[in-house]
Amino acid sequence: MKKRREKTTEDYEKDSAVSSVIAGVIMIIIALWILATNVTWVSFAISLLLIAVGGFLIFIKRAERKREAALKDENSPQSVSHRKELDRKIQKAAQKAHYHKGLKGELYYRTVKIAVGLLIFALFLLLFVIAESSLPYIIIAGAMAIGAVIFLIHAASGKDYKQALAAFKAADGGSAEDAEREFAEGALFRCGGDAVCVGRDCIFGCMGLKTEVIPMKIVVWMFMNQKLQYNYYNGVYTGKTKQFFINFCTSGGRIFTYSCSEEGGILIIDEVHHNDTGVLAGWSDELWELYAKDPAGFLEAAVGAVMPSPYELAGKNDTRK
Repeated sequence: MKKRREKTTEDYEKDSAVSSVIAGVIMIIIALWILATNVTWVSFAISLLLIAVGGFLIFIKRAERKREAALKDENSPQSVSHRKELDRKIQKAAQKAHYHKGLKGELYYRTVKIAVGLLIFALFLLLFVIAESSLPYIIIAGAMAIGAVIFLIHAASGKDYKQALAAFKAADGGSAEDAEREFAEGALFRCGGDAVCVGRDCIFGCMGLKTEVIPMKIVVWMFMNQKLQYNYYNGVYTGKTKQFFINFCTSGGRIFTYSCSEEGGILIIDEVHHNDTGVLAGWSDELWELYAKDPAGFLEAAVGAVMPSPYELAGKNDTRK
């Protein structure tokens, strides 16, 4: 049996263009059919909307390809505009980074507030469904309410906060007061369910409800990488999502990875360098080969290596397996 060829980026982009054109044409056909069968002000407005959306879908991919090609030219207006927008985001994120609520505020009080909000929403939804819907919807809404209650109990127990304190003690040997002080003096960057707080001596990495504490002294290298997630719905390509990640490589060979925004990753690297200038930053195949060969001796082995930009992404050149 012939092995199926793995799809390339070009294949995904071609799928995207074809899917967009098909969806746009279908919308325009539906709009014309509505106009032909029922001419009213409402049908006319709906048809105009469908034609506008259909035209947008047909031409959007061509515009996207032109923009991506222009971004590769550093002197193009699109590239200059992107850098200006990134600089604006960096300044905004830097201003917010030190205005957070501390370790307990972020891992306990914030989680409790979210849990209370979810419970209130679930209860209102349950009451609405009981009044307006049938038994299957009531069961689903009831299950959501029960899940919200369980989450609130978990949040109120402070388990995540206690685990973070235990992780700090195991990594640094410090007390709860030391952990609070380290986090309070650090810069916090959030992205989705992940968060990274760069302190003076430790890095707090939060993934959902789990918090890891990485002593700064064991971090030897850090770099950002970018991934493109290609999204499909019922077999139809619906577009791609660009994701950024920050990676902390330790002398013990362990790599901690957290999602971040592009501006957040840049600021995290700057914060770590501000607190520990000995940590190398930026991706290159040469550095990866040196690290994979001997994590403990990485810094010594990298002395003669060509240093990349601290913000060099491990995108298409990412040779990790």
